[in-house]
Amino acid sequence: MLQNKDVPPSRIQELKNQCRKAELGSYFLRYDIPVSLLRSIIVSTAKNVIKAIACKPGVAMTIRMNDAVAVFNLFREVFDFFGCETAENLIYTLVIRHIMEVPEWSLKELQSIVLSIKSPELRRSQIKTAIGYCTALLNGKNPAIREQATTSALMLIRLSDAEQDYADVKRNVQCLQALLRTFNATVMYNVLTERSKAAAKKLILDFTLDSAPTVGRIFSFGSLLGLSPLEIGATLLDELIMTTPISMLVLIIRETCQNSTVDKSGVVMIVQGLHGVTQRMQDVAEDPDFDSESARELAVILSDMNCLGPVVDAAAKYGMPQTETLVTLCSYLSLCDHVLSALVIDDQKAVHSEDEVSKFVK
Repeated sequence: MLQNKDVPPSRIQELKNQCRKAELGSYFLRYDIPVSLLRSIIVSTAKNVIKAIACKPGVAMTIRMNDAVAVFNLFREVFDFFGCETAENLIYTLVIRHIMEVPEWSLKELQSIVLSIKSPELRRSQIKTAIGYCTALLNGKNPAIREQATTSALMLIRLSDAEQDYADVKRNVQCLQALLRTFNATVMYNVLTERSKAAAKKLILDFTLDSAPTVGRIFSFGSLLGLSPLEIGATLLDELIMTTPISMLVLIIRETCQNSTVDKSGVVMIVQGLHGVTQRMQDVAEDPDFDSESARELAVILSDMNCLGPVVDAAAKYGMPQTETLVTLCSYLSLCDHVLSALVIDDQKAVHSEDEVSKFVK
Protein backbone atom coordinates (compact mmCIF):
# COMPACT_ATOMS: atom_id res chain seq x y z
CA MET A 1 0.00 0.00 0.00
CA LEU A 2 2.90 2.30 0.74
CA GLN A 3 4.05 1.81 -2.86
CA ASN A 4 0.67 2.74 -4.31
CA LYS A 5 1.04 6.06 -6.10
CA ASP A 6 -2.66 6.79 -5.64
CA VAL A 7 -2.24 7.07 -1.91
CA PRO A 8 -1.73 10.70 -0.83
CA PRO A 9 1.69 11.48 0.74
CA SER A 10 0.02 12.57 3.97
CA ARG A 11 -1.72 9.22 4.24
CA ILE A 12 1.56 7.40 3.58
CA GLN A 13 3.26 9.36 6.36
CA GLU A 14 0.40 8.54 8.71
CA LEU A 15 0.73 4.86 7.90
CA LYS A 16 4.48 4.96 8.46
CA ASN A 17 3.91 6.51 11.86
CA GLN A 18 1.45 3.75 12.70
CA CYS A 19 4.03 1.14 11.69
CA ARG A 20 6.67 2.75 13.87
CA LYS A 21 4.28 2.80 16.82
CA ALA A 22 3.48 -0.87 16.24
CA GLU A 23 7.18 -1.71 16.04
CA LEU A 24 7.87 0.15 19.28
CA GLY A 25 4.91 -1.58 20.91
CA SER A 26 6.28 -4.98 19.91
CA TYR A 27 9.40 -4.37 22.00
CA PHE A 28 7.26 -3.43 24.96
CA LEU A 29 5.30 -6.64 24.61
CA ARG A 30 8.44 -8.76 24.15
CA TYR A 31 9.81 -7.58 27.50
CA ASP A 32 6.49 -7.45 29.36
CA ILE A 33 6.58 -3.66 29.61
CA PRO A 34 3.07 -2.12 29.86
CA VAL A 35 2.29 -0.15 26.73
CA SER A 36 0.58 2.42 28.99
CA LEU A 37 4.03 3.30 30.31
CA LEU A 38 4.93 4.83 26.96
CA ARG A 39 1.87 7.01 27.02
CA SER A 40 2.52 8.14 30.59
CA ILE A 41 6.11 9.05 29.68
CA ILE A 42 5.01 11.15 26.73
CA VAL A 43 2.18 12.79 28.69
CA SER A 44 4.65 13.64 31.46
CA THR A 45 6.99 15.18 28.90
CA ALA A 46 4.13 17.16 27.38
CA LYS A 47 3.18 18.52 30.81
CA ASN A 48 6.77 19.55 31.46
CA VAL A 49 6.85 21.41 28.14
CA ILE A 50 3.59 23.19 28.88
CA LYS A 51 4.77 24.08 32.39
CA ALA A 52 8.07 25.44 31.05
CA ILE A 53 6.15 27.73 28.68
CA ALA A 54 3.56 28.84 31.23
CA CYS A 55 6.18 29.58 33.89
CA LYS A 56 8.82 31.23 31.71
CA PRO A 57 10.11 34.33 33.53
CA GLY A 58 10.41 37.58 31.64
CA VAL A 59 7.42 36.91 29.39
CA ALA A 60 4.05 38.54 29.98
CA MET A 61 1.63 36.22 31.72
CA THR A 62 -1.05 36.65 29.05
CA ILE A 63 1.36 35.59 26.29
CA ARG A 64 2.66 32.64 28.32
CA MET A 65 -0.83 31.35 29.05
CA ASN A 66 -1.99 31.72 25.44
CA ASP A 67 1.07 29.86 24.14
CA ALA A 68 0.65 27.13 26.75
CA VAL A 69 -2.97 26.64 25.65
CA ALA A 70 -1.85 26.42 22.02
CA VAL A 71 0.77 23.78 22.83
CA PHE A 72 -1.77 21.86 24.90
CA ASN A 73 -4.16 21.78 21.95
CA LEU A 74 -1.40 20.63 19.58
CA PHE A 75 -0.47 17.76 21.87
CA ARG A 76 -4.13 16.80 22.12
CA GLU A 77 -4.59 16.90 18.35
CA VAL A 78 -1.38 15.07 17.40
CA PHE A 79 -1.21 12.49 20.18
CA ASP A 80 -4.80 12.40 21.40
CA PHE A 81 -3.67 13.22 24.94
CA PHE A 82 -5.39 14.60 28.06
CA GLY A 83 -8.84 13.07 27.54
CA CYS A 84 -11.59 15.48 28.61
CA GLU A 85 -9.31 17.67 30.70
CA THR A 86 -9.39 21.32 29.72
CA ALA A 87 -6.28 23.28 28.82
CA GLU A 88 -6.96 25.93 31.44
CA ASN A 89 -7.39 23.44 34.27
CA LEU A 90 -4.17 21.61 33.47
CA ILE A 91 -2.14 24.76 32.91
CA TYR A 92 -3.28 26.56 36.04
CA THR A 93 -2.68 23.41 38.06
CA LEU A 94 0.87 23.18 36.71
CA VAL A 95 1.58 26.89 37.20
CA ILE A 96 0.24 27.08 40.75
CA ARG A 97 2.08 23.92 41.76
CA HIS A 98 5.26 25.30 40.16
CA ILE A 99 4.98 28.54 42.14
CA MET A 100 4.50 26.63 45.39
CA GLU A 101 7.40 24.24 44.78
CA VAL A 102 9.85 27.06 45.44
CA PRO A 103 10.81 27.13 49.17
CA GLU A 104 9.89 30.80 49.50
CA TRP A 105 7.37 31.36 46.75
CA SER A 106 5.85 34.71 45.94
CA LEU A 107 2.48 35.23 47.60
CA LYS A 108 1.87 38.14 45.24
CA GLU A 109 2.46 35.94 42.20
CA LEU A 110 0.21 33.21 43.58
CA GLN A 111 -2.54 35.72 44.22
CA SER A 112 -2.11 37.21 40.76
CA ILE A 113 -2.43 33.80 39.09
CA VAL A 114 -5.56 32.90 41.05
CA LEU A 115 -7.21 36.25 40.33
CA SER A 116 -6.41 35.87 36.62
CA ILE A 117 -8.69 32.83 36.36
CA LYS A 118 -11.86 34.12 34.75
CA SER A 119 -14.11 31.10 35.19
CA PRO A 120 -15.62 31.05 38.73
CA GLU A 121 -15.87 27.25 38.61
CA LEU A 122 -12.25 26.84 37.55
CA ARG A 123 -11.08 29.35 40.16
CA ARG A 124 -12.91 27.45 42.90
CA SER A 125 -11.36 24.20 41.70
CA GLN A 126 -7.85 25.65 41.62
CA ILE A 127 -8.20 27.27 45.05
CA LYS A 128 -9.36 23.95 46.49
CA THR A 129 -6.38 22.15 44.94
CA ALA A 130 -3.93 24.79 46.14
CA ILE A 131 -5.31 24.78 49.68
CA GLY A 132 -4.97 20.99 49.71
CA TYR A 133 -1.34 21.36 48.68
CA CYS A 134 -0.77 23.89 51.47
CA THR A 135 -2.17 21.55 54.11
CA ALA A 136 0.00 18.74 52.76
CA LEU A 137 3.06 20.97 53.17
CA LEU A 138 2.01 21.60 56.78
CA ASN A 139 2.75 17.95 57.44
CA GLY A 140 6.43 18.73 56.89
CA LYS A 141 8.93 20.18 59.32
CA ASN A 142 10.69 22.87 57.27
CA PRO A 143 9.89 26.13 59.14
CA ALA A 144 10.13 28.41 56.07
CA ILE A 145 7.87 26.21 53.95
CA ARG A 146 5.38 25.82 56.79
CA GLU A 147 5.21 29.60 57.22
CA GLN A 148 4.64 30.09 53.48
CA ALA A 149 2.03 27.34 53.39
CA THR A 150 0.20 28.85 56.36
CA THR A 151 0.10 32.35 54.88
CA SER A 152 -0.86 31.03 51.44
CA ALA A 153 -3.68 28.86 52.77
CA LEU A 154 -5.23 31.78 54.66
CA MET A 155 -4.88 34.04 51.61
CA LEU A 156 -6.47 31.45 49.31
CA ILE A 157 -9.38 30.99 51.71
CA ARG A 158 -9.97 34.75 51.65
CA LEU A 159 -9.93 34.70 47.83
CA SER A 160 -12.51 31.92 47.64
CA ASP A 161 -16.17 32.80 47.24
CA ALA A 162 -17.15 30.10 49.74
CA GLU A 163 -15.00 30.85 52.76
CA GLN A 164 -17.44 28.99 55.01
CA ASP A 165 -16.53 25.75 53.20
CA TYR A 166 -13.00 26.08 54.55
CA ALA A 167 -13.94 26.90 58.14
CA ASP A 168 -12.28 23.74 59.48
CA VAL A 169 -9.15 24.26 57.41
CA LYS A 170 -8.91 27.90 58.50
CA ARG A 171 -9.33 26.98 62.17
CA ASN A 172 -6.71 24.22 61.94
CA VAL A 173 -4.19 26.45 60.19
CA GLN A 174 -4.70 29.22 62.76
CA CYS A 175 -4.31 26.68 65.58
CA LEU A 176 -0.98 25.60 64.10
CA GLN A 177 0.07 29.25 64.04
CA ALA A 178 -0.89 29.68 67.70
CA LEU A 179 0.85 26.47 68.75
CA LEU A 180 4.06 27.70 67.18
CA ARG A 181 3.86 31.27 68.45
CA THR A 182 2.58 30.55 71.96
CA PHE A 183 4.18 27.20 72.75
CA ASN A 184 7.01 26.98 70.20
CA ALA A 185 5.46 23.69 69.12
CA THR A 186 5.64 22.47 65.52
CA VAL A 187 2.62 20.21 65.03
CA MET A 188 1.70 18.36 61.85
CA TYR A 189 -1.58 19.36 60.20
CA ASN A 190 -2.99 15.84 60.21
CA VAL A 191 -2.78 15.74 64.02
CA LEU A 192 -5.67 18.20 64.10
CA THR A 193 -7.99 15.92 62.15
CA GLU A 194 -10.55 13.79 63.94
CA ARG A 195 -8.81 10.54 63.06
CA SER A 196 -5.62 11.66 64.83
CA LYS A 197 -6.95 12.11 68.38
CA ALA A 198 -4.41 9.58 69.67
CA ALA A 199 -1.54 11.66 68.31
CA ALA A 200 -2.99 14.83 69.86
CA LYS A 201 -3.30 13.10 73.25
CA LYS A 202 0.31 11.91 73.07
CA LEU A 203 1.43 15.46 72.32
CA ILE A 204 -0.39 16.89 75.32
CA LEU A 205 1.15 14.26 77.60
CA ASP A 206 4.62 14.96 76.23
CA PHE A 207 4.04 18.69 76.69
CA THR A 208 2.90 18.16 80.30
CA LEU A 209 5.79 15.91 81.25
CA ASP A 210 8.56 17.74 79.39
CA SER A 211 7.94 21.38 80.28
CA ALA A 212 6.09 21.31 83.64
CA PRO A 213 3.51 23.91 82.50
CA THR A 214 0.64 25.29 84.52
CA VAL A 215 -2.69 23.49 84.23
CA GLY A 216 -4.11 26.49 82.39
CA ARG A 217 -1.40 26.26 79.73
CA ILE A 218 -1.95 22.52 79.41
CA PHE A 219 -5.64 23.04 78.67
CA SER A 220 -4.86 25.88 76.24
CA PHE A 221 -2.36 23.64 74.45
CA GLY A 222 -4.88 20.79 74.29
CA SER A 223 -7.61 23.09 73.01
CA LEU A 224 -5.41 24.16 70.09
CA LEU A 225 -4.91 20.47 69.30
CA GLY A 226 -8.67 20.14 68.93
CA LEU A 227 -9.28 18.33 72.21
CA SER A 228 -12.24 19.17 74.43
CA PRO A 229 -11.71 19.91 78.15
CA LEU A 230 -13.18 16.48 78.96
CA GLU A 231 -10.75 14.79 76.56
CA ILE A 232 -7.83 16.72 78.04
CA GLY A 233 -8.88 15.90 81.61
CA ALA A 234 -9.42 12.22 80.82
CA THR A 235 -6.05 11.94 79.08
CA LEU A 236 -4.17 13.54 81.97
CA LEU A 237 -5.96 11.66 84.75
CA ASP A 238 -5.61 8.29 82.99
CA GLU A 239 -1.86 8.67 82.66
CA LEU A 240 -0.85 10.77 85.66
CA ILE A 241 -3.15 9.72 88.49
CA MET A 242 -0.41 7.91 90.44
CA THR A 243 2.60 10.04 89.56
CA THR A 244 1.53 13.69 89.49
CA PRO A 245 1.33 15.79 92.68
CA ILE A 246 -2.14 15.71 94.26
CA SER A 247 -2.44 19.47 93.90
CA MET A 248 -2.07 19.22 90.14
CA LEU A 249 -4.61 16.39 89.90
CA VAL A 250 -7.13 18.52 91.76
CA LEU A 251 -6.46 21.48 89.46
CA ILE A 252 -6.96 19.22 86.44
CA ILE A 253 -10.33 18.08 87.81
CA ARG A 254 -11.32 21.66 88.59
CA GLU A 255 -10.30 22.91 85.13
CA THR A 256 -12.25 20.08 83.51
CA CYS A 257 -15.39 20.85 85.55
CA GLN A 258 -15.24 24.59 84.97
CA ASN A 259 -14.66 24.51 81.21
CA SER A 260 -17.01 21.84 79.95
CA THR A 261 -20.57 20.58 80.09
CA VAL A 262 -20.16 17.31 81.95
CA ASP A 263 -21.79 14.32 80.23
CA LYS A 264 -22.02 10.71 81.38
CA SER A 265 -18.48 9.84 80.37
CA GLY A 266 -17.31 12.98 82.15
CA VAL A 267 -19.01 11.93 85.36
CA VAL A 268 -17.35 8.51 85.24
CA MET A 269 -13.96 10.04 84.50
CA ILE A 270 -14.16 12.62 87.29
CA VAL A 271 -15.34 10.05 89.86
CA GLN A 272 -12.38 7.85 88.96
CA GLY A 273 -10.08 10.85 89.30
CA LEU A 274 -11.55 11.70 92.70
CA HIS A 275 -11.02 8.15 93.91
CA GLY A 276 -7.38 8.49 92.91
CA VAL A 277 -7.06 11.83 94.69
CA THR A 278 -8.60 10.58 97.94
CA GLN A 279 -6.42 7.48 97.87
CA ARG A 280 -3.35 9.66 97.45
CA MET A 281 -4.53 11.93 100.28
CA GLN A 282 -4.89 8.93 102.56
CA ASP A 283 -1.37 7.80 101.66
CA VAL A 284 -0.06 11.26 102.59
CA ALA A 285 -1.92 11.24 105.92
CA GLU A 286 -0.51 7.81 106.79
CA ASP A 287 3.04 8.88 106.00
CA PRO A 288 5.20 8.94 109.18
CA ASP A 289 6.55 12.32 108.05
CA PHE A 290 3.10 13.92 107.99
CA ASP A 291 3.39 17.28 109.75
CA SER A 292 1.83 20.72 109.90
CA GLU A 293 3.22 21.64 106.49
CA SER A 294 1.66 18.51 104.99
CA ALA A 295 -1.67 19.39 106.60
CA ARG A 296 -1.39 22.92 105.30
CA GLU A 297 -0.75 21.65 101.74
CA LEU A 298 -3.78 19.36 101.89
CA ALA A 299 -5.92 22.22 103.16
CA VAL A 300 -4.92 24.34 100.16
CA ILE A 301 -5.67 21.44 97.83
CA LEU A 302 -9.11 20.89 99.31
CA SER A 303 -10.01 24.54 98.82
CA ASP A 304 -9.70 23.90 95.06
CA MET A 305 -12.26 21.10 95.20
CA ASN A 306 -15.31 23.37 95.50
CA CYS A 307 -16.18 22.73 91.85
CA LEU A 308 -18.02 19.41 92.00
CA GLY A 309 -21.56 20.81 92.04
CA PRO A 310 -22.03 20.54 88.23
CA VAL A 311 -20.71 16.96 88.30
CA VAL A 312 -23.17 15.93 91.02
CA ASP A 313 -25.98 17.65 89.10
CA ALA A 314 -25.00 15.84 85.88
CA ALA A 315 -24.91 12.46 87.61
CA ALA A 316 -28.34 13.09 89.12
CA LYS A 317 -29.72 14.32 85.80
CA TYR A 318 -28.68 11.12 84.01
CA GLY A 319 -29.77 8.92 86.94
CA MET A 320 -26.28 7.50 87.29
CA PRO A 321 -25.23 5.25 90.17
CA GLN A 322 -22.22 7.54 90.67
CA THR A 323 -24.54 10.16 92.20
CA GLU A 324 -24.40 8.58 95.64
CA THR A 325 -20.64 8.12 95.34
CA LEU A 326 -20.19 11.78 94.47
CA VAL A 327 -22.31 12.94 97.39
CA THR A 328 -20.26 10.75 99.73
CA LEU A 329 -17.00 12.04 98.27
CA CYS A 330 -18.12 15.64 98.58
CA SER A 331 -19.07 15.05 102.23
CA TYR A 332 -15.74 13.36 102.84
CA LEU A 333 -13.80 16.21 101.26
CA SER A 334 -15.79 18.78 103.19
CA LEU A 335 -15.05 16.97 106.47
CA CYS A 336 -11.35 16.74 105.61
CA ASP A 337 -11.31 20.45 104.80
CA HIS A 338 -12.93 21.27 108.15
CA VAL A 339 -10.56 19.02 110.13
CA LEU A 340 -7.41 20.23 108.37
CA SER A 341 -8.44 23.87 108.83
CA ALA A 342 -8.84 23.24 112.54
CA LEU A 343 -5.50 21.44 112.78
CA VAL A 344 -3.45 24.06 111.00
CA ILE A 345 -2.69 26.82 113.54
CA ASP A 346 0.19 28.82 112.08
CA ASP A 347 3.76 28.39 110.90
CA GLN A 348 5.17 28.36 114.43
CA LYS A 349 2.71 25.90 116.02
CA ALA A 350 2.38 22.18 115.44
CA VAL A 351 -0.79 20.36 114.56
CA HIS A 352 -2.33 17.56 116.57
CA SER A 353 -0.56 14.25 116.78
CA GLU A 354 0.08 12.34 113.57
CA ASP A 355 -2.21 9.56 114.74
CA GLU A 356 -5.11 11.95 115.23
CA VAL A 357 -4.65 13.56 111.82
CA SER A 358 -4.44 10.19 110.12
CA LYS A 359 -7.62 9.09 111.87
CA PHE A 360 -9.55 12.09 110.53
CA VAL A 361 -8.21 11.97 106.97
CA LYS A 362 -8.71 8.21 106.50
